[in-house]
Amino acid sequence: MNAKTLSLAAVLALLPASMAMPAFAHTKVTKSSIENESTLATAPDKFSFTLDSEATLASIGLIDAKGKDVALHYTPPKTPALQFDVPLPHLGNGFYMLTFKTLARDGHVMNSMVHFTIKAA
Repeated sequence: MNAKTLSLAAVLALLPASMAMPAFAHTKVTKSSIENESTLATAPDKFSFTLDSEATLASIGLIDAKGKDVALHYTPPKTPALQFDVPLPHLGNGFYMLTFKTLARDGHVMNSMVHFTIKAA
C-alpha cells in the first residue's frame, strides 16, 4: 500500500467513531412525571423530569390547545442538575404542550416536548 492509500484507510477507519461521538454527548430525559401523549384524569401540580447527565434548564414553557402561553411562575436554577421539579398552575380540561430546553455541560442543547391532555371527570 502506498502512503495515500494508508491515509485514506485511516480516515475511513476513524469516520464511524467521529460520527458517533456527538450522539454520546446529548443529554436525554430518562424519567418524566408526565408521559408524552398521555391523558390524565387529574391535573398535575408539577412537572418533574430526570436527565441521564447533569444539565442546566435553559427554558421551559407551557402552551394550551389554542396556542396561548400559560404562565409558569418558575425560574430555572442556574446550576446544572439531574432532576428538575417545575410547579404548574391550576390546569383545566384540555390539551397542553410543555416545551423545555436543556444545556449540557459540553454546550449541546436539547429541545424537548411533552404533549398531554387533562380529562377530569
